[in-house]
Amino acid sequence: MAPSLMGKPQQRPGVSRRDLLRGAAGALAVTPWLIACGGDGGQAPGSGAMFSHGVASADPLADRVIPWTHVTPVDYGPMPVDWQIATDVDFDAVVAEGSAIAEPARDHTVKMDATGLTPDTVYYYRFLAAGTRSATGRTRTLPVGDTEGVRLAAVSCASLPHGFFSAYRRIAERDDLNAVVHFGDYIYEYGNDPATEGDWPLRRDAGLQDYYEWMPIRVTDPADRRVAYRRFRFGDLVGLSMLETRLLARSEPVGQADAGDINDPARQLLDDAQFDWLRAGLQDSRTRWRLLGQQVMMGQLRLAGLPELMQLPLPELDRLLGQVPLVGTGGVLLNPDQWDGYRAARQRLFELFAETGNVVVLTGDIHTSWAMDLQPDPFPITGDLFGGPPVGVEFVVPSITSPGLPQLQPARQLIRVNNPHIRYVDLAEHGYVIVDVDAQRVEAQWWYVDDILGLASGERLGATIHTEHGTNRLATA
Repeated sequence: MAPSLMGKPQQRPGVSRRDLLRGAAGALAVTPWLIACGGDGGQAPGSGAMFSHGVASADPLADRVIPWTHVTPVDYGPMPVDWQIATDVDFDAVVAEGSAIAEPARDHTVKMDATGLTPDTVYYYRFLAAGTRSATGRTRTLPVGDTEGVRLAAVSCASLPHGFFSAYRRIAERDDLNAVVHFGDYIYEYGNDPATEGDWPLRRDAGLQDYYEWMPIRVTDPADRRVAYRRFRFGDLVGLSMLETRLLARSEPVGQADAGDINDPARQLLDDAQFDWLRAGLQDSRTRWRLLGQQVMMGQLRLAGLPELMQLPLPELDRLLGQVPLVGTGGVLLNPDQWDGYRAARQRLFELFAETGNVVVLTGDIHTSWAMDLQPDPFPITGDLFGGPPVGVEFVVPSITSPGLPQLQPARQLIRVNNPHIRYVDLAEHGYVIVDVDAQRVEAQWWYVDDILGLASGERLGATIHTEHGTNRLATA
């Protein structure tokens, strides 16, 4: 997450936070609709195994999708598992089926690339093992060719100790979605030693292993599981590029004493290979809109904003506010662990956005809600004249349950005054964002659940903001 801005979730005494799966979350699962239980979904009599972790599917393409499940066997040996995919919930019309083995080496997880499917079609899938029938999942393939509309749900940051995942239920109840896009922090994990989080390579490799076992995603590069970036095309309307900014090339965040380093061109979140891959995707003329899914806020966030090239030496403010702000060029940064701390790398991205246009960045991580214009320098008094016009827009989704900053909710207007490119901010609510796309505009709707501490929770619409084709800036609907 972003501990320099958000602080740490409540922890048990003597327990320090670990980022074990934060890096692995960079793959950003694209799920064609959330898990939905249908049919009887129960356990058959005399079952020798249980599907107590449910079912899931992700990484849809036009002709395939990856169903997933976990088997809890009576003993811990290999378990044969059958799977079926049908066009109806009763499985009278099975279109694909097969068998797999739930191996102990894969923690008894099972997933497969189910191919030969029809574009833009809803399917139902289930697993069977030792007399046990899993719940029924619902999934959907991607469209091809002429596509009038795409509707996505965007989510991030689910911490079970902080509340129930009511927002997932509200999403699962919808039948108007093409896919659910998750920006990571699916779970949180903490170590027991308050002095150290353990050996990083060991934690990274363990996290990657867990990630690929427990997430229904496609392996991009078997030789290097950190290469998790990939692309999804929704017909001729949307190209969705999913970045990996945590494991492959991320330079260590700068400290308070190293403010000048944020302008170092060597500081990167993307290596050259991923940047070239992204450039090819954004320059692809086959889609009207270019959506970019990634983990950390891209737009500038300043406690005090000045033009990017101006120095602001404020040591007294440093001492007053402690280690929270980072004083450097462009004003007082709040969080160097987002793109603010990698400014040369961000500038390279902004130049690419300016070449392509119609770029919409979708972001998680920060536990709060934001909408902003992406502008190379939004702080000059003269605005677009010297700062340059916006090159795209960014929608930041709230958390499912992870703590935000409700105590700073009254300061929302002050944040917007100091950051003129920010058009919307909410620091307290939990929920999800619906991203609705057609040829003329991309609209974001922030949906907030009423309660995360009860099992049942209603929801309400918090804000609706859109960007129109060719404008590269936000407007309030």
